[in-house]
Amino acid sequence: SSTMQAITLSVNDITEVNPEFFDGMSALVTFDIQTNKLGKVPDFSRLPLNNSLLHLYAQNNGISNIAKTDLERLTKLQYLGLSHNQISVIPDMTHQKESLIYLYLDDNQITGIPRNAFDGMNNLTYLYLNSNQLKDIAPVYAATSLTDLYLHENKLNNLTSDGILRLFHAMPGLSGLSLHDTG
Repeated sequence: SSTMQAITLSVNDITEVNPEFFDGMSALVTFDIQTNKLGKVPDFSRLPLNNSLLHLYAQNNGISNIAKTDLERLTKLQYLGLSHNQISVIPDMTHQKESLIYLYLDDNQITGIPRNAFDGMNNLTYLYLNSNQLKDIAPVYAATSLTDLYLHENKLNNLTSDGILRLFHAMPGLSGLSLHDTG
């Protein structure tokens, strides 16, 4: 339907969303598919190019891999919720660099951050990377617009007071920082 703005399908044991499901949904703003059994991000290839999707809730779905093309049509996305999955690599968010504000990747199995993952993400304000397997957070310094950064419960063995000071200097608007249990 071209007028549908919000769809909530959470907690339904859904294993797949047919790409045709998104045909003509140019007005869709919120898609909530959290707490299902997808195993992968829905195929948005049939979502119209001029779509209005701002919020994607895909938490707790057993998602392990996100292909480079999985998010490319979501150019206006402001909220990406991928918490509580089995993701090991931060997805390519090239097409969300200008729009993304909230990024939830907590409680996954992420071990590293690609060097340019946050370059040019000038609107990213909230970043949740807690409860992963991260050892190095150097690429996070590029996310200079952050106000809230959650890194607790990782394996940041080399975190020093100088490194924390660098965070403060790189992110002048930072008002919330969580680093407990990072050793």
